[in-house]
Amino acid sequence: MSRNNKVIVAYKLLLIVSWIVFWVILLMDGEMLSMYLRMNELN
Repeated sequence: MSRNNKVIVAYKLLLIVSWIVFWVILLMDGEMLSMYLRMNELN
């Protein structure tokens, strides 16, 4: 029973971590894109 619970907790942690990584990459990409566009406007 306890081993099964550990597996469930591990899966939940994996899901949470993957969501956080996904959002961080998405936000970073958005910032990079806006910076790139601003640089193009200046030139």
